[in-house]
Amino acid sequence: MRLRTRLMIAFQSLAAIIIVAGSIGVWQIIQLNRAARVVADAATPHLYAIQNSRYLAAQATVTLTSIAAGLTGETDIERVDGYLNDAIESAHVIVDGGTEILGQSGTDAGVGTTADELTQPVRQLQQGD
Repeated sequence: MRLRTRLMIAFQSLAAIIIVAGSIGVWQIIQLNRAARVVADAATPHLYAIQNSRYLAAQATVTLTSIAAGLTGETDIERVDGYLNDAIESAHVIVDGGTEILGQSGTDAGVGTTADELTQPVRQLQQGD
């Protein structure tokens, strides 16, 4: 067999290996993308609830600071109570499904969780411990 023929066979073999490996890599990336979408869809309501709860707690803090500084009247304490009640409602989405938060229904999306690392701090927040 001539040298040119041997080199051509080696090149074609290498090209075939590269094509097969590339195809397997593309298939694995597609599978990973599908799995990531499933995880993201499951986690989105939790993230919305956490974000909303933190936002409302910050709003309550800012309003309390304004009241303490004398920038607003003491009648704004009802707003603080409303912010905190809404924050607790957002926490309920994490613990047991709760109600609709930012357009996402917790019970429809299967938001309720049994993970202790999520539910224990929220329950402590609700109990005031």
